[in-house]
Amino acid sequence: MKESSVLVLAAVCIFCGWCDADTFTHRQSGQVYHGYATSKSNAGITTVKTTENGQMELNLAEYDIQPDQGLQGSQKAQQTPPRYSGRSKKTG
Repeated sequence: MKESSVLVLAAVCIFCGWCDADTFTHRQSGQVYHGYATSKSNAGITTVKTTENGQMELNLAEYDIQPDQGLQGSQKAQQTPPRYSGRSKKTG
């Protein structure tokens, strides 16, 4: 049982090293957080798990969100993905 716990812990650590967090930048203050938004939302406030402050409640409409690069860590420095502003563009 102890060996399986160690293997699971090692797998989680390896997986976390491969995954990058999304970047949340506050439009007015410039404050930056790294993490991911959960599906928990209430009255426009979304629960976000950040590396800096743990679980936080953020109004995502006030943030620019840059999606992570997944397993492309080596390409991250070479590419700058488009920034998502949280607003949809109307076409027509």
